[in-house]
Amino acid sequence: MTKSYFQNVFKYDFTVNKQLFDHLKELNIKDDYILNVFSHLVTSENLWIRRIKGEDVSHRAIWPILKMDEILSLIHANEELYVSFLNSVTEVELERKVVYKNSKGIEFSTPVIDILTQVMIHGGYHRGQIASAIRRGGSDPINTDYITYVRNQK
Repeated sequence: MTKSYFQNVFKYDFTVNKQLFDHLKELNIKDDYILNVFSHLVTSENLWIRRIKGEDVSHRAIWPILKMDEILSLIHANEELYVSFLNSVTEVELERKVVYKNSKGIEFSTPVIDILTQVMIHGGYHRGQIASAIRRGGSDPINTDYITYVRNQK
């Protein structure tokens, strides 16, 4: 159940990130705030999967300023990394604790399942910020609600 749950919610995450990217491109968004938040969202997803895989990413920026093509590349890279991980991981391995250092060099130990949950919640939070900024700019944001995604899958 847990593994299939994460496979489903990450499929949602990849889908809405791509839809959001396409929407920003269609709107020709140049807003630094929106691009910075989206850059952070996809960078954070990348850092977390690399931590799960045992890489030291404590030296990497968590708020980089990426160009649109770099954001898209990272969306695709994240999808490959997470799909590969989630296809190979066992239910037991989801409970494994990952030891990592954050961007300030502080060491933590967190179960994989909690990291995956963090990635999902974090992404939704930042997509909400982007939607608000799009609306403030006078355009309509896309609907990135999970329930809408699920309804559209049937």
